[in-house]
Amino acid sequence: NDDKRIKKLRGIEIINFNKELVSEIIFGLNMTKENKIKILNFIKDYEYKINILEVIKKNGKLETVLIVFGLIICLVIAVGGWIIRQPYLFGQTSDGFIIRQRVEAGTPVTLVYRHSVQKTMIYEYLEVNKATEGFVLKSTKYQSLGVGLPFSQGDGDFREEDGWFIMDNMNRNFPELSIRNGVTNEEKVYVGDKEYELSKLMPLGKELHLYVAPLYKGWYMKKEIRS
Repeated sequence: NDDKRIKKLRGIEIINFNKELVSEIIFGLNMTKENKIKILNFIKDYEYKINILEVIKKNGKLETVLIVFGLIICLVIAVGGWIIRQPYLFGQTSDGFIIRQRVEAGTPVTLVYRHSVQKTMIYEYLEVNKATEGFVLKSTKYQSLGVGLPFSQGDGDFREEDGWFIMDNMNRNFPELSIRNGVTNEEKVYVGDKEYELSKLMPLGKELHLYVAPLYKGWYMKKEIRS
C-alpha cells in the first residue's frame, strides 16, 4: 500500500510539473486571453478523460514516467496543432511583416487615410469574412466627393450625417487588400482595437498587402511585392 501511494504521488508530481511546463509554453505565445483560457480548459478536460492514476497502478516507476511524458508530448502537439490552424491577419511589405495579428470571423478592420486630391479624411470599415479567408467592405464615410469615392445607389445605402457622406450596406468582398502609404495620406490600419500607424512602420511609398490565412499558411503565402 505504501509503495502504491508513493507511485501515485510521484505520478501526480510529474503531471503537475508538466502542466506548469505546458502553461509556460502557452503563456509565452502571442495569444489573446480568451484563447489561453480555452487551451487551459482543454488541458483540464484532457486530464479528466485519462485516468492517469489507473495507469500508474498498473506500471512501475520507469514505465509511468515514460507514459506520462508521452501523454504530455501528445498534448503539446495537439495544442500546437490547434494554435497554428488559427486565422491571422498578415500585413506584408517588401521588407517583411509589419502586422501579424490573431483574428476571427467578424473581426473589424478599418482603413483610415487622407484623400490625395480632396485632402479630406476617409474611413473604410471592413471585417474578416465568415470563412476567415478575406475581407468584406461594410461601409465607408468621407467628407467630400472625389475620384474613387462611392456615391451611386448601386454602391449601397447613401446618407449624409454631421458633415459626413456615409455609404452603408456595401458588402463588397475582397480576398486581399493592397494599399500604399503616401506622403500626405496619414494612413492607419485598425485591426480590432489595435492601431497600426503606417508612417511609423514602413517607408513612404511602400506597398502593403493585407490578407487572412491560418498561422501555418501565412509564412509561405508571402506575396511578391512590387516596391
